[in-house]
Amino acid sequence: MTPHRVMRELYEQLIAYSRAYADAIPTYVAVDNNLAVVANSISEAISSICAAIDFKSAAARAPLVPPLSPPDQVPPLGDLSQPQRYLTEPNPVCEDWASALAAYQSEIKPWTVTSPDIPAGQWSNEQKRLTDDVIPVMQDFAREVNSLGEESGNGTLRDVAQLSAQYRNAYVAALPTYVPADKYLLMASNYLVGVVNAACRAVAE
Repeated sequence: MTPHRVMRELYEQLIAYSRAYADAIPTYVAVDNNLAVVANSISEAISSICAAIDFKSAAARAPLVPPLSPPDQVPPLGDLSQPQRYLTEPNPVCEDWASALAAYQSEIKPWTVTSPDIPAGQWSNEQKRLTDDVIPVMQDFAREVNSLGEESGNGTLRDVAQLSAQYRNAYVAALPTYVPADKYLLMASNYLVGVVNAACRAVAE
C-alpha cells in the first residue's frame, strides 16, 4: 500500500525541512514555524504508517483498495546527502488544498467526538449514524486531494497526495468491520495532508 519510492521521499523531505528549520533559526520569523510543522508532520506520518504495519491494519485493509499506479515520471533522485525541499515557491494548488482541508474539517467535526478505540461491533446507534454520514465526506476529500496532487505538476507533492488518499480510502473501506488498529490508517492520511498544507504555508506570499 506504501510504495518504497514514496517512503524514500518522505525521509528525504524530513531531512530537508528539519535542516531548513535549523538554518532559519538565526533569522527566525513566524512563517518559518511551518518548516518545523512539515518536519513534524512527516515524522508523525511515518510513525503512523509503521504503526499500521505493526498492528496489522495495513495488511488487512490493503486488499480493499486498488494499488497505486506508478507515475508516468518519477522525480529524479538528486543528491541524497543534501535533499532539497519539494516546495520552495508557491504551487498553484496550494490555495485549493487549504480550502478543501478547511471544508473537510468542518464537515467531519460532529464525527470527531467519537472514540477511535471502540470497534464497530460496539458502536452506539449515534456513532453508527455519525460514521455513515462521514464516509462520503472522506471519499470526496480523498478524491479531491488526489486530483490536486495530479494538478500540482510536482512529483513529490503528487506522491504525498496519492498516499494520503490511499490511506484514507483504506480507512473508509475498513469502517464496516472497524477495529481500533485501523485508526492508524486515518492518522497517516491526516498527517500527509498536513505535510502539504504546511509546506504551502511555508512558501506563501
